[in-house]
Amino acid sequence: MSITMMMQRLRAGLQIPFDRLRAHPGISITAAIDVLILVLEWLSAPPSGLIMTAVSMLLAACIVVTPVAPRMTQWMVVACFCVSSMSVEYSLGYTVIQDFSILIAVGILAYLHPFRDGIAAAAISAIGNSISNGIADNSPDVSMIATIVKLALPSITAWIIGYAFNLHQNNLRMQKIAQEHLAAEQENARLHANANVAVRMHDTLTNDLSCISAIAHQHPDDPEWNVVLQRSQSAFTQAHAVIDYLSGRNVSAQHTSPFMERLHSQLAETKHYLDFLGYHGEATIHGESLVTTHDAEEEILALLKEIGTNIQRHAVAGEAAYILSIDVTPDGVEIFETNDAGQTTLDDAERSGRGLGMHRRQIERLSGTLDTNLDDQLWILHANIPWRVPRSS
Repeated sequence: MSITMMMQRLRAGLQIPFDRLRAHPGISITAAIDVLILVLEWLSAPPSGLIMTAVSMLLAACIVVTPVAPRMTQWMVVACFCVSSMSVEYSLGYTVIQDFSILIAVGILAYLHPFRDGIAAAAISAIGNSISNGIADNSPDVSMIATIVKLALPSITAWIIGYAFNLHQNNLRMQKIAQEHLAAEQENARLHANANVAVRMHDTLTNDLSCISAIAHQHPDDPEWNVVLQRSQSAFTQAHAVIDYLSGRNVSAQHTSPFMERLHSQLAETKHYLDFLGYHGEATIHGESLVTTHDAEEEILALLKEIGTNIQRHAVAGEAAYILSIDVTPDGVEIFETNDAGQTTLDDAERSGRGLGMHRRQIERLSGTLDTNLDDQLWILHANIPWRVPRSS
């Protein structure tokens, strides 16, 4: 067996105890305090006799293993307490840790199983205290009931504390379950709303695109209608992808080509479309990056489409209608675009005002920036989209 395999098995074997330590941090802290008191007690008054030494060693082992197996170890602590309480004539030599450990055992068992284990442990602790303190030898003027109550009071207090922590833990668990239910209801509501949007998109957007595509197909030899057909087919693809996403379909990634290839292709398509419409300008890409991120890639390509659409909507047609520069670096992509803004002739139905706003919010989620400015009919857009979200200091 290789050393690597042995280390993997050792790590897997230790994972369960570590998980249990994280599951009961309060028990772990209590056990650590118990160990500290045990060490101090041993240093001041070590156990005497073979039997009591063995009992003390077992008690120490139980305390150390408590965070890993709390229920079993605490019942063993109760058993050690019973052994030490059977004879009043012999002293364990560590009475402080004896009394402290049994109270911790009662509290932990009451925390884990308050009515099944906790009450039984508290009763055994009270009876053991009564035996070790010799109730039968008390003076007649002292009430036996009062003595029993006095000796049982620490055990009852420990049980109450453990039960209180149990109630608190259950309350936290119920709050977590309620939050999970609320989150599930909100997710179901979101999925239902998405499904309704998908239906509306299919019944309106794709049906209208089908009408446009059908008309374009009737003019196969007309270059202008070919452009309309290509744009409608591209819109179909994007609309179907959005509908699939809103419908909850597990759609695999459609793009397998490198980002730089997709970026050059998108820019060439945008420039070809603008040239056809009479918007001639300069569009360049500088640099490259081999390491990218999916969300940033998709946002960059989508923003280029939005920039191309805004140029044909708002720019002045002709030569030098726009300047579009894209700088790609290992840190991200910087986009600069400028054009002269003309008087818009768009109908109200075509005026959205939402496009760049949505892109700005998405870029900000990627820890980037999108700034726009209109200065004396000169439109300027500057976007900086990083590949990775910077770590907070």
